Amino acid sequence: MTDAEQLLWKHLKSWPRPYRFRRQHIIGDYIVDFACLANNLVIEVDGEYHFTDEQMMLDKTRTDFLEKIGFHVMRFTNKQIIENVDDVIKQIEEEVDKLDINSIIDSYETTISEWTKTKIGDDDTFYSETHRCSYYSDAYLETILPSYHSEYKDSGYTTNWPRTSKKEIDELHLEDSRIREMARKSYSKEAHITYLIKEYIQYIANKSAEVEHYLHIGRAKEVFEQYAYLHGKERVSELNRVIII
Repeated sequence: MTDAEQLLWKHLKSWPRPYRFRRQHIIGDYIVDFACLANNLVIEVDGEYHFTDEQMMLDKTRTDFLEKIGFHVMRFTNKQIIENVDDVIKQIEEEVDKLDINSIIDSYETTISEWTKTKIGDDDTFYSETHRCSYYSDAYLETILPSYHSEYKDSGYTTNWPRTSKKEIDELHLEDSRIREMARKSYSKEAHITYLIKEYIQYIANKSAEVEHYLHIGRAKEVFEQYAYLHGKERVSELNRVIII
C-alpha cells in the first residue's frame, strides 16, 4: 500500500460492525482499495498516475461497473489524505452512517443445498445444509433477522431423497417473507445504534480499551463527547448509565 493508503487504513481498520472495512477486496474483475460491504461503499485512493487520460478512462469504466451493481464509490487523492486525513474520515463517516437496511432485509432468505457423494464399493453419502441469513448481520439485526444453520448427513441406500420437499422449501420461503416484513416494520436506526453502543461499551470495559477506537458512529460520538472529562472505568460506568436500550 502507498503511504496514503496505509494512513487511511490505520483509521479504518478498527471500525466496528456494521461499519467494518476490508482492504484490497475483490469485486468482480476488480480489486478495490477499501470496501464496507454492509452499505455497499467503496473507497478508492488515487495516486498521480490516476490523472492520465488513459487511467481516467479505466477508472471511469471501473466506477461505472461498481455503481451498476449497487456500490457507491468515494475517491480521494493521496494529497487529500496526507494533508487532511481527519476531513477524509469525516466524509467517510457520513456515508458509513447511511446503512442500507432495506438491502440487508431484502437479502434475508433460506437456502438449501443437498448433494450425494458416491464411493465405489461403499454406501452413498447424502448431505443436506440449510442456511437462513442476510448478507450482513450484527447483534441488533440478529434480533429481527435471526440466522439459522443446520447440517444433515446420512449413508446407505434410500429413496427419501432429496430430503427437503418442494412444499417444505415453499413454506420456508413464505416464513422468510413474513420475517422480512416484520423486520421492515420494527427496524429503528436509533435502536440499532444504541444497541451497538451498549454492546461495544461492555466489550471495551472488559478489554480496558478506549471507546473512540471502536465506535465510529455519529450518535455514539455525540454521547462520548458529553463525557470527555471522565476517564477509564469512571467514563464507561457513566456511559452505561445514560445509554438505555
